[in-house]
Amino acid sequence: MSITLMRKYSKPLMAFFGVILMIVFLAGYSYTSGLGKGGASYVVGQLNGRPITTGSLTIPTIDVRILRRLNPNLMPWLSQRSTSRAAIQFYLLLHEARQNGFLPDYNTAAAELSDKRLQTRLQKVLANSSYVAENVVQALGDYGAIESLAEFAYGAAQPSDPQLSHTLSEMQSPLEIGYIRLRASATADAMPAPSAGLLRKLFTKYRTLLQWDAESGTQPPLVNGRRYPFGFRYPDRVKMEFLKFDEAKVRAGMKVTFADIQAAYRYYEAHRADFAVTPSTQAAGSAAATTFKPFSQVKTELIRRQQDKQIQLLFRRMTEYARRITSKVWTHPEIDGYYTPEPANKWVSYRSLAAKIGRRFGYTPQIGRWNHWASAAALASLQGIGQASSVQSGFSQPVDLPLLAMKVRELDPKSKGLGVLLHLQVGRDGPVLTDADGNYYLYRITAVSPGHNPKTLSQVQSQVVRDARLLEAYKADEKRGKTLAGWARRMGLAAAAKKADLPVKFPRAFTALTQVPVGTGPTGESLYFLVPSYVPGVHGRLGRLTRAAIKLAREWQVAAESGKLKGAKKQATITQFLKQHKESQLIKELAGKPAESVAVDPRLEVFVVQLVQARPLPANILDLADLRAENAGVLNFQMRELYLSGWLRYKEVAARVGFVTSR
Repeated sequence: MSITLMRKYSKPLMAFFGVILMIVFLAGYSYTSGLGKGGASYVVGQLNGRPITTGSLTIPTIDVRILRRLNPNLMPWLSQRSTSRAAIQFYLLLHEARQNGFLPDYNTAAAELSDKRLQTRLQKVLANSSYVAENVVQALGDYGAIESLAEFAYGAAQPSDPQLSHTLSEMQSPLEIGYIRLRASATADAMPAPSAGLLRKLFTKYRTLLQWDAESGTQPPLVNGRRYPFGFRYPDRVKMEFLKFDEAKVRAGMKVTFADIQAAYRYYEAHRADFAVTPSTQAAGSAAATTFKPFSQVKTELIRRQQDKQIQLLFRRMTEYARRITSKVWTHPEIDGYYTPEPANKWVSYRSLAAKIGRRFGYTPQIGRWNHWASAAALASLQGIGQASSVQSGFSQPVDLPLLAMKVRELDPKSKGLGVLLHLQVGRDGPVLTDADGNYYLYRITAVSPGHNPKTLSQVQSQVVRDARLLEAYKADEKRGKTLAGWARRMGLAAAAKKADLPVKFPRAFTALTQVPVGTGPTGESLYFLVPSYVPGVHGRLGRLTRAAIKLAREWQVAAESGKLKGAKKQATITQFLKQHKESQLIKELAGKPAESVAVDPRLEVFVVQLVQARPLPANILDLADLRAENAGVLNFQMRELYLSGWLRYKEVAARVGFVTSR
């Protein structure tokens, strides 16, 4: 969307710009970095006979990296092949925008940075980068120029009636499928021991990659045409120890005092309006008398609030006392705010510290240690402290332990973001953490292991063996899936599943496209984006599975419209079939329906999918003006995206502006 549209639809886009305020505190990114081995003078191509060098692509490269960090879905039309190719495409589009009079509006982009309403929602993404406000202003300004060009181009290409009808049909035409699911993890242990050659090959191919995180929202990198989740590179890891101040244990030892009751009653009297009871309906013309809940009814809750305050005050006093003691070791501050590292034998022992706290305050905190190397993901999985966060960083949102732990100086020595703001380093206490249960934590990182590639196969032997078995099981499932799909086409999915002794699922109906609300427009109207639907009941949003189901439905509809299918008339839903008919009739009903095997590389799973039913909207309904008007905003947005995705593509823009690559 253009900068103009961003201003117009500021509410739904607020989350996207939520990170901008934090960027001011992040380190600069050199305009001369990221040029590659060829240096700034390497010629990547000719633009109308004029050479384009890697030096020319420095700023576009930074633009692309920043914009992708801000929102990975912001530029779906940008090349995914490589950053350098995406930078060339961005450069050419920006060149075309300037040629047509659409210049970057850096003043507007800079003004966005001063908007105090913006939140740091995406702070975690940019806290691991090194950009300053000037980089972001440049990126947003350049992006706005390209979007202005795109808006202009789209204005000359309105969607046709058939296009609108097709999109409307995918929004409102339900389809039903059945599927068999094959998981490599279920059969990997039964696979034969992998050969030494396979282990070496797998290790060599994935030793420099991190293992894929299914919760990351991104796909694994493309390696030899496949997106397997394997990776043997060691991530940044830490060891840690901590003190836990347990809220439940302190509360269990507390007794209600007369002072607690008095404080609760004073609060009740001062905030009586908070305990008003909604008056019952009165006769017309009579005044409704306001009544209040009696103190006896809210006494227990108000006393608990008083205890909450006492516990929180106690925890703050104890953690401040502890930090004063541990900080005495660190006596040599450096210019940048860090301290000269001290050996571990000089650190204050958390065991002796816990004992001192117990003698002084009558409560001894628990001691916890994590002596195994833990990545950020491993820390996040720890119960309690893994979900604890700090509000001492000065950000508008709390920062959790996994992020803080990975920003210590020894892992991020050049940090000018979160790490340097908090002066995080090994051996020194991090900021005090709290969790949702009211517990407090004082922690410190005791050792670090920066991310690195394993030198030998033996270092990660067990992991490579496990992944090799998974890969072999997955390949076997791919072959088996094709066989099952053939059986399903001949005898029906239920019969194929029964023959293979596998479970079969029939999820509820869904449509090809789903409207997702994203906020409201300037006049209060609802705004929606259209996104592909996902198969109900399948854990994880597997777009490939949805696309396969839609493809089967389209094949069936085309065949039905051509009169080739006798059974293409309106049929009962699969749920009705299961209730009204025997299994043999269900098998007969599904026989002959299109089926397909779908392999999902990142998850090492294979789905055998068969169409149960597709119920397209009748043509006369698609032609109704009221239905079109009701969905006009969504339809026009979708058509815009469909058109622009092709018009902005690398090959299209290169041909328009006269760019010829040197490679």
